[in-house]
Amino acid sequence: MSVEAYANNLLNSGAVGAVAIVAWNGGMWFKTNNWEPSGPDLVNAFTNKQSVVVQNVKYALMQATEDRYVAKNIQGSGALVMAMVPPNKGLVVAWAPPTQEVTLAYTEVAKAAASISKII
Repeated sequence: MSVEAYANNLLNSGAVGAVAIVAWNGGMWFKTNNWEPSGPDLVNAFTNKQSVVVQNVKYALMQATEDRYVAKNIQGSGALVMAMVPPNKGLVVAWAPPTQEVTLAYTEVAKAAASISKII
């Protein structure tokens, strides 16, 4: 499978509404057409464990570990979840709508990151 196929499978899971696959250097390997995240901004937020703005929406950091990142918009515009493509190859990033359970969204993103790590 390709990176695009894994991203589309993640999107089709229903757990998330937008997906980006970002290289560790900030380059964009893939993104869905419904959003314009900045690869460098996402990598910086993940690395430095800080909040991030995507398309003029600020996501406040809720949880971060070495391989996980979860942030929510306090105005109710959803959540941003990221999982590292090990080992330090990149990130799978997804936007979860406010009606979605963040734990489910992160679980699906982490599965995609593990699968993508086998082909990158």
